[in-house]
Amino acid sequence: MIADVRSRVAAALLLLSAGACSGGDGPQRSAPQESAPPATLPTTLPADSAPEAGGADGVRPLTGMMTYLADAPRFTECGSGTSFVMAADGDYLAAERAYLDAGAQGEPLRVTFDGRVARRPGMEGGDVDAVVVTRFGGAEPGRGCGDEPVTAPLEGTLWSLVALPGARAVPAGARATLVLDPEARTASGSTGCNRFTGRYDLQGGRLTVGITATTRMACPEALVALDADFLDALRVAGSYRFVGAFLELLGETGPVARFAPPEG
Repeated sequence: MIADVRSRVAAALLLLSAGACSGGDGPQRSAPQESAPPATLPTTLPADSAPEAGGADGVRPLTGMMTYLADAPRFTECGSGTSFVMAADGDYLAAERAYLDAGAQGEPLRVTFDGRVARRPGMEGGDVDAVVVTRFGGAEPGRGCGDEPVTAPLEGTLWSLVALPGARAVPAGARATLVLDPEARTASGSTGCNRFTGRYDLQGGRLTVGITATTRMACPEALVALDADFLDALRVAGSYRFVGAFLELLGETGPVARFAPPEG
């Protein structure tokens, strides 16, 4: 009986050995698989990821008029006429030093710098848009936003109306004027039809005019329309800038009145 068991075991071993050596029905071990190499990471950004014009964080070259009065610096950008408070961080101290060295004393001073607009806490609560000077360029005393230098002071000059942006054109031959008297703090002039007078407030680059009285003259229809448009422009003005030798009054969306200085 022992011999019979031994013969059965031997037969089983022979069968297993034959299956391993042949490609037959016996169990087979698959060859080990090589792992795929890791993907190579890109070393450059795709073209459509390049920063937009203006540089990182919105920094871009800015040119405009800086005013500094009662520790409230403001910047009005040339071209757009948009006015911002100036943040006290970044390279602001260089701009303030240039303003004081120029002796501007509350009057607008043309400055250039690299900067951006950011939200900052306002003086009256809440956040406001403020311009941050990241690298100050320089100051240009005696110049406005245009290529020509300012030729007349804001106050005490007889300014002649030449355009009302966004309104009717000034009729040819119409004589509309504005004078700011710094001693009496009064604004007066002519609409081309009527005389007007009122008070004005000037703080740095901020200028507001309050009309308190006008005459009531009978005038041609074109001058009556000019009268209404001119007085509306004075009422909505909140700031000003010089564009070369010209004076512009600015509303919330841009220029509302443009004046030329006396000739000669």
